[in-house]
Amino acid sequence: MIGKKIENINENNSENEYEIDEENKVLYVNTNDDYNSSPDKVITAYKIINKLYNFKYIFKTDDDQMLKNNNFFATIIKQLINKETQKMKSHYGGFIIDVKQDYYSKYYMIHEELPKNLVVKRTKYCSGRFYFLSEEAIKDLIEKDGTLEKKSYSDTISDL
Repeated sequence: MIGKKIENINENNSENEYEIDEENKVLYVNTNDDYNSSPDKVITAYKIINKLYNFKYIFKTDDDQMLKNNNFFATIIKQLINKETQKMKSHYGGFIIDVKQDYYSKYYMIHEELPKNLVVKRTKYCSGRFYFLSEEAIKDLIEKDGTLEKKSYSDTISDL
């Protein structure tokens, strides 16, 4: 595990693309530090991690989540290794939300910076609370044309 947290570098007024605090396992990225910029922050971090490290999977969660089972990661890693051995590699693990019809989000009630007329279109998307992505999925994601970082609905990245 290379890190435990991704933070914004802007508080330090840095010109750097990123900074790494090895001791505290924090990756600082140079992106805007607001709720709507969360996708940009995460994808920027993925680009930096992909450039600097060799990895098989990235596990992503929000910092307000509580781990209740101390064997959680050991169990997931064991299952991932087992699947790879059987030539059935997993590229995504997490919760998939199936939006059956368009609707107006009420998420602005929790995050006032979101627009009140935000339409969530019929799609399937992956929740941002916790998920893992394989190296191949990360590479595919960062090769997209840059539109994903600009999504305003931070807990979702649609149509992966």
